[in-house]
Amino acid sequence: MATPTETLGTALRAVSRYASRAQTLPLLYNRVRLHAYNDHLDVQATTIDLTVTATLPWQGSDLDVVVDRESCATVPPTMATVAGRDNMLVLTTADRQSSRRLAYEPLSPGNWPSEPDREWALSERYSAEWLRHANYLAIVAKGAELERPLLGCVRQLPDGLVATDGYRAAFADVPGGMPVLLPAQLIRTATPFLGKRDGVLTAYPHHIAMAREDGSRRVDCQVITGPYPPVAKALPRSCDTEVTVSRDALRAGIGAVTVATPPREPATMLVTLSPNGTMCLLAKHGAVEHTMPVAIQRLGANLRFAVNARYVAYVLDGAGDTVSWQWNSHDEATVMQSGDYRHLIMPMWLDAAVSE
Repeated sequence: MATPTETLGTALRAVSRYASRAQTLPLLYNRVRLHAYNDHLDVQATTIDLTVTATLPWQGSDLDVVVDRESCATVPPTMATVAGRDNMLVLTTADRQSSRRLAYEPLSPGNWPSEPDREWALSERYSAEWLRHANYLAIVAKGAELERPLLGCVRQLPDGLVATDGYRAAFADVPGGMPVLLPAQLIRTATPFLGKRDGVLTAYPHHIAMAREDGSRRVDCQVITGPYPPVAKALPRSCDTEVTVSRDALRAGIGAVTVATPPREPATMLVTLSPNGTMCLLAKHGAVEHTMPVAIQRLGANLRFAVNARYVAYVLDGAGDTVSWQWNSHDEATVMQSGDYRHLIMPMWLDAAVSE
């Protein structure tokens, strides 16, 4: 068994990273499956919710075994062929100059998640550029995966992508065609496993798959259903006030005023636009108060509003050298734009102590 694009060794090493680490799943814990049938070999790892598969050509009898993840991670990438004997898999290089042995266990029926139903499907190609945008937005949705799975998704709209964790939202103006919910873990897994290249997105009745165009690698994930929040409707069509500010200056200002705020507490930051062309950032924790002026280019009226500084910092992590910050009033969502992305950040209510 050999292929010019991927060897057995590279497939085992790549798949082993995604094997389940949950000890509550003893049959899947630290296991990688090798399933040979119909002239091809599937190298698989699964967490039940997510399954990654590398497919290689196969010549030989059918095979269905599991091997230890730790052993797979150390297999040299040059290993290209495999033979089974005495509960051991003997891996050898294409020139048969070196070999490696892996202990295996036969896989009983029902001890591995069943193959997804592939009778009905809707497929569409995606570009490497689309995947780059989707992966960026998946970071926004990541925080809601466990508590609110529906929000831990990236939504494909006719004119772009959107993701939200309930308190902030991010938009990417990249066109797409399949209006499906893409679980954030699917995108974050597919990006390194499939590589930043063109591929195929396929929607099945109960799962979604992303794969390379040649079918050599695939990631399957369970479908998450439900009414996705209409966050796109909250995006203002136009804003009365806009400032342009240096990313580094704003990031330094946020770091200075939130230095006393504990990491897990919301960092309420009061933002005031002054007539002299500066933005004043104020954060208060207990009896400690920090103020930091930031130079801006302003268009519009003076304004005072409050946001969670941590969300602004998250936006700045992926921003360009300058960002545009837009809003209408203190009680409406603010919009930050940099490059291809627009971020919607909800305002925070101010108590009397801070607002004064």
